[in-house]
Amino acid sequence: MPLSPDIVTAFHRSGLTQEELAEKIGVRRPTISDWFTGKREPRGRNMARLKEVLGLQDTRVALDAKRIVRNGAKDTLAINADEYVDVRVHAVEVSAGTGLAVFEQEIAYSFKLHRFILERVLGVPVPVGPIGVAWVAGDCMLPDLRDGDPVFFEYTRRLQGPGGRYVLWLNDEPIVKRVQRFADGSIELRCENRACGDKDELLIPNEDGTPMLERTGRPVDFQVIGPVLWPRKAVHAVLVQEVKEVLRQGYTEIREDLGRLG
Repeated sequence: MPLSPDIVTAFHRSGLTQEELAEKIGVRRPTISDWFTGKREPRGRNMARLKEVLGLQDTRVALDAKRIVRNGAKDTLAINADEYVDVRVHAVEVSAGTGLAVFEQEIAYSFKLHRFILERVLGVPVPVGPIGVAWVAGDCMLPDLRDGDPVFFEYTRRLQGPGGRYVLWLNDEPIVKRVQRFADGSIELRCENRACGDKDELLIPNEDGTPMLERTGRPVDFQVIGPVLWPRKAVHAVLVQEVKEVLRQGYTEIREDLGRLG
């Protein structure tokens, strides 16, 4: 029996070749070919490893994530701090398209997320400190960051290496872009959806070293919030939807609790 459509779709989105996929799973290249043609089926460890490499998770694991997130959000007693990471959910949209995002500095709510969920379900390296969550607004970061998706980020306040996906401030507007830093000090802010390429921006150093927009020649207030940790490429839409529902539900539950207390 051929592989399921979600696995085939995730493979094509990953950009991997069959040879690269075989190397990551630890099987021979002809084995991968047999899986895709239906001559053989991946079972047990191979199926689990295939889903892990392509960013897919079993429903059972996602349900475990929902249970642990909700318990962590509502009950922080008897928690081993080493096993949990503080997550701060911002009531803010990070612009990934046209229009200004409305920014609210207040954090909507916080909860503790188990390291297992970060590492094994979301595939996120556990950071040293807390992580933030905001909401994508717009479609310039398609196909991986969609309008209304949650985006997890680390509070580093600096660029790491030559670039990557980052949550940023640009003239008091929170945005999410792919950042490319060049040797001359200039910084390119790119959309990943090339249909929105006209929204790319290039920041160049002013005489005093502060950044200005090449397009206008005007100085800008540019600050790094931190790199995007999740979603990453080849994340299945079902898992993104599950995380979105968990976060929305957590917000609803905590607002209801505060309302009763008030």
